[in-house]
Amino acid sequence: FTENMAIPEIVNCFVDDYPIDFNNPNVFVTIGYDYGIWDPSAFTFAAWNFEKNLITVYDELGLVGASVKEIAEEFRKKLSLIPDGKLLFLPQMDAKSFGKRQANGETIGDMFRDVGLIFEPAFEDPKARLTKMRSLAKNGQLHIFNSLTQTKKEFSGWKMQTDSKGNVIDKPVDKNNHYIDSLGFQLIKVPMNLEKAKIKDYIKPGTRIIADIGRKKPKIEYTKA
Repeated sequence: FTENMAIPEIVNCFVDDYPIDFNNPNVFVTIGYDYGIWDPSAFTFAAWNFEKNLITVYDELGLVGASVKEIAEEFRKKLSLIPDGKLLFLPQMDAKSFGKRQANGETIGDMFRDVGLIFEPAFEDPKARLTKMRSLAKNGQLHIFNSLTQTKKEFSGWKMQTDSKGNVIDKPVDKNNHYIDSLGFQLIKVPMNLEKAKIKDYIKPGTRIIADIGRKKPKIEYTKA
């Protein structure tokens, strides 16, 4: 089953769903987004527990053939489930799509901003993202809930390329990897070993990261050092 897999250790990352305490001051949420129209427009949502040095991919969202407005509507539903003040950084979107201009001159990033959603472009290359995911998987610092059927399916079928002689080369097949890419985009900001990371490296006490500018500020803020 693991033969020629891009990340053989990923099979050990699939776990049964378990509760996540989003109000824990050591837990923050990160989000990655791989924009698509006829390919899935794929989101992954992860909870990073700084105390346990563990990232848990707990939710996914995918839409095909949807407009920016339709994508925004479904994404907002997911954002509304995250306690205010618990985003570690802005949702990460692939830079190529983020900066792609439409006929009217607007970029995809602009179109989402027009409907009140803020993304940050992710620039790092595919090899760097693969290296990061391999490291986290080998370190036992990555969990992926079994309920995430699309993410799990992509990782399980993600193979390395072969040359004309059938030899495996260190480059994964760039196909059916939309949820994988969305996870890779958010992990760009994560160190190879989570033990080296601290909350203050990402967010200052009292800071509130806002991805939905239409969301009202609550009376209680959860962000702590």
